[in-house]
Amino acid sequence: MYNFIFTIIKFFQYRSLLKSQEFVVDKIVSLDLNKLKQENIAALILDFDGVLSSEGEISPVPEVIEWLDKAIPLFSKKIFILSNNPLLERKQFFDKYFNNQIEFIVARPKPDPEGIMTIFNNLQLLEHIKKSQILLVDDRLATGILAAKIFGIASCLVKRPYVNLKRRLFEELFFMFIRKIERLLVWHL
Repeated sequence: MYNFIFTIIKFFQYRSLLKSQEFVVDKIVSLDLNKLKQENIAALILDFDGVLSSEGEISPVPEVIEWLDKAIPLFSKKIFILSNNPLLERKQFFDKYFNNQIEFIVARPKPDPEGIMTIFNNLQLLEHIKKSQILLVDDRLATGILAAKIFGIASCLVKRPYVNLKRRLFEELFFMFIRKIERLLVWHL
């Protein structure tokens, strides 16, 4: 209940900031890694469900795996998964496939910025990375994008998240509805 109330309050408090994104892409694979480096982005924080794969899957879709393979050398050990659904099997897949090059962060559910704060504090200690050098990628305005705005880092909205209606019809329809409501509240109120 606390997270729901926190989300509603912060959503309307940061509504004007939610209208503008530093980056907007259809899919994460459309996010140009070289452009990010030119924009001085040094670390990536990625949501899982919708961004890397459809809801509840264990591994990213193949095209995202290819994108991540290209991202790892550019952002060495500065790619993080911050998901509201941190399944152990996902972490095991990433540890095995990506050889511990991508780190999972477990924190309070977004939009609470605790997970971003943890990542930032670690990056600042090891690499002296500034907030302006961190990009969070999410498909939901009221979770990851809102957390990014609260903490003061750059954000990228994925407009066309991965969905699999055949596998998880009700969950996917629910999140499609939520995304639609969030966008209506931000751009049409």
